[in-house]
Amino acid sequence: MKAILAIGICVTAIVLIAVGIVTRSPTSPEQTHSSIAKWSHKADEELTDSAEVFKKAFWAHPLKEDKIEHAVRLHWLDDGEVYKWQWFIHVHPSPELVEKLIKRNSFRLDSSSDIELPSNPPTWFSPPANGQTLSSPDQEMTIWFDPESSLIVAWGQGKGFTQNVAAPPQKPANEVIPQARRLPNSRPPTDRKTKL
Repeated sequence: MKAILAIGICVTAIVLIAVGIVTRSPTSPEQTHSSIAKWSHKADEELTDSAEVFKKAFWAHPLKEDKIEHAVRLHWLDDGEVYKWQWFIHVHPSPELVEKLIKRNSFRLDSSSDIELPSNPPTWFSPPANGQTLSSPDQEMTIWFDPESSLIVAWGQGKGFTQNVAAPPQKPANEVIPQARRLPNSRPPTDRKTKL
């Protein structure tokens, strides 16, 4: 009898869990990965220093042979902190940059033909019609390489860093912290009039 009751409770629990999973509401759009490519409002900051954009995009300093035609990085701010960013770049690459981005595929991008373009790119941003396309699975970085014209067109996007968490307050340097001590070898004194 007890075994049947235990089995009944387990089956009921499994059914309730299954019903909860099936009927729960889908995750809200804020919780799912939404394409940042559809940002509609204007960026709060615009970085146009080509070398800086190149460094942030490709995690390397441009070489003299890297001829940057256009580059921009956009920042959306919240309380002065970057919470979203996007960059766009056109560059005639050095052989070293082609080796890094295309041949070695340093960012581990996948060959792709189905690419969603950003909704509000700069007017000069246009991927080449021919060549190779590499993109991350979430399309947060895409590189087009046209070997005939020796041109790399790329863009990337992401979210900023989380806000700093305040460090716990430091104890004053002159405060003495008690240390654990060894117990004495003898018993503590007792009042001899008290009987145990």
